[in-house]
Amino acid sequence: MEQRKKSPRRRKKTAKRIVGIVIAAIVIAAIVFGLVKLFAKEKLTQTIMTDWTYRGSIVKMIEGSGVTSPAQSETIPVTQKGMVEAVYCQVGDYVEAGQLLYEVEPTEAQKAVDAAKKSLDAAQKSLDEANKQLSELYSEQAKLNICSPGSGKLINCEVKEGDSVFKGQVIATLIDDSKVKLTQYFSYVYAGEIKAGMNAAITIPATMSVLDAKVDSVTMIERITPEGGKLFEAVIVANNPGTLAEGMPASACVISASGERLYPYENGELEYIEATPVKAEASGTAAKVDMKNYLRVWSGQLLVRLDADDYSDQLKRLHENVAAAQAVVDERTKEVEEAMLLFDGYSATAPISGTVMSCNLYAGEEVATGAAITIADTSRMYLEARIDGQDVANVTPGTYVSVTLYSGTELYYSGTVLSVSMEGQSDYGVAYFPATIEIDNYDGNIKSGMYCAYSIMGSQSDDCVLAPTEAVKYTEYGPCLFVRGEGFEGAVELEEGIVPAGFSAVPIVTGLSDDSVVEIREGVPEDTEVFTAYITESANSWENSGVLFG
Repeated sequence: MEQRKKSPRRRKKTAKRIVGIVIAAIVIAAIVFGLVKLFAKEKLTQTIMTDWTYRGSIVKMIEGSGVTSPAQSETIPVTQKGMVEAVYCQVGDYVEAGQLLYEVEPTEAQKAVDAAKKSLDAAQKSLDEANKQLSELYSEQAKLNICSPGSGKLINCEVKEGDSVFKGQVIATLIDDSKVKLTQYFSYVYAGEIKAGMNAAITIPATMSVLDAKVDSVTMIERITPEGGKLFEAVIVANNPGTLAEGMPASACVISASGERLYPYENGELEYIEATPVKAEASGTAAKVDMKNYLRVWSGQLLVRLDADDYSDQLKRLHENVAAAQAVVDERTKEVEEAMLLFDGYSATAPISGTVMSCNLYAGEEVATGAAITIADTSRMYLEARIDGQDVANVTPGTYVSVTLYSGTELYYSGTVLSVSMEGQSDYGVAYFPATIEIDNYDGNIKSGMYCAYSIMGSQSDDCVLAPTEAVKYTEYGPCLFVRGEGFEGAVELEEGIVPAGFSAVPIVTGLSDDSVVEIREGVPEDTEVFTAYITESANSWENSGVLFG
């Protein structure tokens, strides 16, 4: 079969089509190459930001965070069981020191106190009885010394040494013989005429003397005489010149207002003005007797001393009884005091002023296990901080602290370093020193357990050349700054992290001046005149270099 041949016209169209495709491919390739070149050029020619260095101070701040706690906190546990009568505070209340917090019914405590007091009363009665017996015995012992009840003359002394004396026995009579008295009876004819205080005269036949006297008393008795007369009594008293004795016969007359002498029915006998029996108030043997008939004595003078051997035994036994009773009283008193302490657990007062942080007591309910009230002084809060070992030398008690609380909004407070531990601790190989910061919680917004940030000024260097932190680059030589080279011409390509050939490695401390211009950029663009200033091992550390790297 004969094969068909392509026409010249058809071959021409095909050639045109191939040329078009090639041209389109070239155009697309050119566009792509242009875009890539454009983007690459744009990346290499990014804008270079510059800034001037300046003089200032380098301040190093010690920063961190910690958890807050109250400066002072007290927990008051309820130690007694029973029904809660009243609770006088609730969570959030502010209470003053000494304020009553709660009361629990002291039923059991009252029972214990009543029983202890009853036992104490019984013991006290026993002690009182023992003391009474001892006192009585001492009183009886004191009565072994028989003394004169007054001043006067002794008569009728009937005791001598060695005699047995019994309680109540009259051992002598004490008389007052400074005066004598005469009892006379007068006829009722003189009734109303004889009165106390009237003058009288006493006649003593034995001495043939007459004594001036006075009517001492008048008693209107009714004595009937054998002749049928009726008489009344008058007692007449006169001073004793010292020669008169009781029982001497005598007579008297009363001198009336008109001078008439009124005579009695009969004579009488003289009596001493007063006679007092001296009695023994205890029993014993007369060990010493210092009295005789007609011996003149004074009040309180020892007359007889009795001796009673059994008093010593009785005193010893009663002293032992008193000591035993006192010991029981002391023990019962201690029991009462201990019982009274039980009331302390049934009520309590606030030991400090502050805010009630927790309270699980409820009026009308039984005391729950672990019931307590916690009070905290939140006007001052503590913040526990960790100070790095490199910074601890710059932190001392009294150092000012800026504290920030993040609670929705930032709240700022003033604080002071209260204490810094002298002993460091380690956490995951990092050494730190615990410190306590005291915060003035002036608005009460800082609560216990909150996280707060703190900032302490650790050190400060003045008159330093400073540059923005964005200009810092980190190379194999350490932190570096790119500084515009004044007087350099031409383009230099700088490989990142390598000092270019022909450039001096000048430390920052000498390479920067007050009018240096720092270039702030991410990379090193082409066609840029630069030289590198950086820190070498022989240069000072960055804190002392005069440049703040951030």
